[in-house]
Amino acid sequence: MFVYAGTGIDVSGIALGDDVEITGFSGQFLDHYEVNPRVPSDIEELP
Repeated sequence: MFVYAGTGIDVSGIALGDDVEITGFSGQFLDHYEVNPRVPSDIEELP
């Protein structure tokens, strides 16, 4: 996952290793594939 600052999405409550479900655009940076959420509701923390 990569969150662009312009989305206004607060990721301070998400830590490495947390289980999340993400909806968004697919992207690639160099050889890394990523999901880019668009709005806060695109990220759902799982129990």
